[in-house]
Amino acid sequence: VHLSIRAARRGDTRFCLQAPNRAGAFEVPVGKGAHIVTIIGLLILAAGVLLLVLAGVPVVRARMREYKYWAFAAVSIGMISSSLDHGSVNVALPTVAGHFQTDFTTVQWVTIGYALTISALLLPMGRLSDLMGRKKVYIGGSLIFVLGALVAGMSPNLTTLVVARIIEGSGAAMTQGTGMAIVIAAFPASERGKAIGLIITVIGTGSIAGPAIGGFLVDALGWRAVLLANVPVVLLGVAASMLILTDSRDDHTSQGVRDRKFDWLGAALSTGALLTLLLALTNGHKSDWTSPIILAAFIWWELRTTGPQLDLRLFQRSLFSLGVSA
Repeated sequence: VHLSIRAARRGDTRFCLQAPNRAGAFEVPVGKGAHIVTIIGLLILAAGVLLLVLAGVPVVRARMREYKYWAFAAVSIGMISSSLDHGSVNVALPTVAGHFQTDFTTVQWVTIGYALTISALLLPMGRLSDLMGRKKVYIGGSLIFVLGALVAGMSPNLTTLVVARIIEGSGAAMTQGTGMAIVIAAFPASERGKAIGLIITVIGTGSIAGPAIGGFLVDALGWRAVLLANVPVVLLGVAASMLILTDSRDDHTSQGVRDRKFDWLGAALSTGALLTLLLALTNGHKSDWTSPIILAAFIWWELRTTGPQLDLRLFQRSLFSLGVSA
């Protein structure tokens, strides 16, 4: 990015991420040289980090005394990145709309697609991590997030950008769906409230700081920098997770019955119910959605299957129901 800015200032467009316009702002993407250089640099960085991390895993784990705080620190990197991303991209939407010469209603799908994907996949990814192992799903989600961010930051058109944001949202759902579970599992039962408070504080901090950071990046480097800025941060989180985290899983239902099956039908129904419900809230004034039907089917299936995505019997507990309602 530094070399790109220097090239733009001297008028060399071969290796510029964005060229300066007459007002001095970096708005118009030019050339493929910068994209190639950026990808190569990030791949070299990722390979180097992974080699260093794999060599240092035994040493670091042997020296860790307070694992719970180390695990919290590792997970916080990925969690704050996904919350920062949503707020910072919102600020960049007017610039993105101007760049692709489209209206603001259409360009909003850059954030709507991201948010809908996270909301729809959180529940299935949480269950998947219980079966496969939370560390694996968390690191896999982080890498998918990086892939989506790279494609989004280099998108030649709005369609590619929206698809890339959906990929990014899939990765964010995997990290958000497992991150809190990893932290809670690392803390003793008597400190779980503290663990939840810590991770929510991290998410809130990212949400508050996102618009300010996004505005700075848009003004200084352009909207593409907003999408690419999280890549090195998330790669750092991957390295920290590989070094620090030990795998954990939970393949028991609330009744204590062992069940290692993944509820594919429940996952499809919950995803469909959430998607249609959220789309109705977002775009309900234009279309008529049938989410009540899918939601009813989801409730019916979850009450009869032995390995539900969401054990609805939990709502029989007054403390749980009151907490969710609040």
